[in-house]
Order: sequence, then structure tokens, then C-alpha cells
Amino acid sequence: MSAAPEGPGAPVIGEGAQVGADVRLGAFVVVHPGTVIGDGCEVQDHAVLGKPPRVAPHSRSAGSGPLEPLVLESGV
Repeated sequence: MSAAPEGPGAPVIGEGAQVGADVRLGAFVVVHPGTVIGDGCEVQDHAVLGKPPRVAPHSRSAGSGPLEPLVLESGV
């Protein structure tokens, strides 16, 4: 990963997230655990990656189980 800004606005990377080489993360980016970001990706300011959705109990997808982690291929 390229040098990320530090201090206020620094990206927050969850435990177990994988960040490839030469990835650029903007200010206030949040990367949730299990997310994979491939080499050379650029993530703009204020992006939230890999956040699990909340599903209402009456939703048709409520019983479908957890989703696979987010994977961004190289160069996205």
C-alpha cells in the first residue's frame, strides 16, 4: 500500500482486511474486515468497503446467510 495519510481523516482498515501493493486510499476511507483490495486500486475519499448489509427480518434474503467478503480485483 502507498503511504496513507495519518492523523484526522486517516483510513481505517479492519483486522483481516487485505490491501495490495500500490493501493491509494483517500481520506476517511473505512475498509471492513475480510475485504480484499487488489494491487494498484484507488479508493476515493469517504468510501466504505465491505460493510455487511442489515437485512430486515421480513426480507426475502433474510435467511440466505452471510455474503461473501468484498473483493476488488487489481487495477480497479
